[in-house]
Amino acid sequence: MKKYKADLKKDINAALVSAALLAVGILLSSRFSRTGWIAVLFSLAVILIVTIFSYRLFEIQLDVLNNRLTLIYRNYLKATKIKTINFQDIEFTYKKQAVAFKGAIKNVCSIYNADKRIDRLIPDNDGWDDDEISRFVHDMIDMGVRKKFIGYSLKDVDI
Repeated sequence: MKKYKADLKKDINAALVSAALLAVGILLSSRFSRTGWIAVLFSLAVILIVTIFSYRLFEIQLDVLNNRLTLIYRNYLKATKIKTINFQDIEFTYKKQAVAFKGAIKNVCSIYNADKRIDRLIPDNDGWDDDEISRFVHDMIDMGVRKKFIGYSLKDVDI
């Protein structure tokens, strides 16, 4: 079994930024009207709660013996969700693409099941490293997982 892990410590910045925004909102609350500061604090608290409770792809396991791909999702409270899919049912792409509006071009791996995208691995997003994603893609190719064709609009990464 081969394992690939994201480093959630690198991605903890999102939770810290949300907490900092909540703190700034509390400090500036005296400048708002009563309903205004309540709305600001409420929206910042919602952002912090969503950041803490949302699940991120934490680990991927390729089980060669059983021909299965296992996706393990975890949130900051260490709650876990697991998806397991057979190799025959999955396809992947590995393309150079912009990941945000006017964002930098990155090597993005997308995983599909029955023509529906399950997840995307983006370098420097959710703790995933470009080398770890590349290693995962190379191992999937070695195991015979199909590469999906989605058109010529995006350039394939040289493997």
